[in-house]
Amino acid sequence: MTIPSLIRASIFLLAVTTLAFAGCDSALEETSPEALSVAASTNTSSVTLNHYVVLYEGRSYDASSDQTTFSYRVTGTGVAPALSHFSIELPECAPELASYSPPKGANTGIDRITGIFGIKWHAFVGIDASAAYSVTFPGNVVEGSIRVAVQGGPESQRSVEAGPLPGPCKDADRYTISGLVFEDTDTDGVKDDIEAPLADVTVLLAFPAGDTLSAATDATGAYRFEALPAGDYTVRIPSSTNEDDFNETLFAFFVHTGVNTDDPSQGVTLGPDAEGVVFGFTPVPTDIVEDIISGELVTTGETVKYWKAQLEGALKGEPDEIDAATLLGYLDVIETIYLPEWYQFGTEDRLEVALDYLKHKPDAGEWYELREELLATQLNTVRGLGVTGAEGLEDALIAWGETLLITNDSTVGTSAATAVPATLTEAATVFNAINGGGGKTNE
Repeated sequence: MTIPSLIRASIFLLAVTTLAFAGCDSALEETSPEALSVAASTNTSSVTLNHYVVLYEGRSYDASSDQTTFSYRVTGTGVAPALSHFSIELPECAPELASYSPPKGANTGIDRITGIFGIKWHAFVGIDASAAYSVTFPGNVVEGSIRVAVQGGPESQRSVEAGPLPGPCKDADRYTISGLVFEDTDTDGVKDDIEAPLADVTVLLAFPAGDTLSAATDATGAYRFEALPAGDYTVRIPSSTNEDDFNETLFAFFVHTGVNTDDPSQGVTLGPDAEGVVFGFTPVPTDIVEDIISGELVTTGETVKYWKAQLEGALKGEPDEIDAATLLGYLDVIETIYLPEWYQFGTEDRLEVALDYLKHKPDAGEWYELREELLATQLNTVRGLGVTGAEGLEDALIAWGETLLITNDSTVGTSAATAVPATLTEAATVFNAINGGGGKTNE
């Protein structure tokens, strides 16, 4: 599989002020999760409070009525206590509320506990049920940052949890934090054009009051936090999360190349925007090889010797396991993996060119060893072989290997920093291990 096939779209989460409410109980009609109605906005995010998932379904603007609606859905996770109240903050930057839904069992005002202004539904929602809510404002209202709150349990033992979600705002000074997470092949802390992005990495943003938001890097390694008030923040990359992301694999086999190696983080002061908050990581070859040899990291890859046999058999018209047409298809895909100018096999004699890449050249040096092993790894990857159980790792390593090759190829003329030979040797042992060779080269 190629790098683009492993990339998922990131979720940009927005940020926050404060809210929690108290009050009495009354009934609210419950709706099933299947009845969910998504607004026109594609920006969605969720927060779990008191065992209820609060989903921001988006923002929709109706030009005919000149009104903007922000929609939410609250769904139980099957854990008591049941929801008794649901609250949405109405910040000072928002216009006056035009309407809300459901229209019954709700009131607006300043909460007697927190002193914060908002709308509160006195609503019972069962632990396995779901309910939809919305607030509507006059005009074309932009997304800002609010808090929602869930209360549950009997009045004498009622618990309240509040969390940040996107919501209404207007004409307020809001700022953006943005940056990149990438493979810092030359370990200089600067993202060079040739260095690969790292997708699906969860980035945390800590607010001055201690609240946090998260965003995932996209296909270009970019992340973004929007609509933030001025102030001091901390951006960090956590070693583990509850998300289906790349973070645990990243910290298991890579090291941060900037300051705070064990806890990659940067302080940011907003007002104006903060752009270019970057985090670079580079693989740790010894950790990868050791985990493969010990069996902790499983690989199904075939060796350079195996792939030479496949190409030689195809060229003789006597295929070993894989015929010439299939091998040519593999080469077509490999030409598109990460750096398009690398591993080009020409228009004629393509199998011969690939075989030449794999032929061992005694005393040719570390660069040729890396080229052989990396091509075998890419053939394995396209065939569906290689590292298992660590999604995205092999793709990231292939990008790292190609970057090392091209930055150390004198015929390319790149201005990128040149790696020391030991780095090329270490990289070759990584791909040799992935290819089932035990982390050995020169064989």
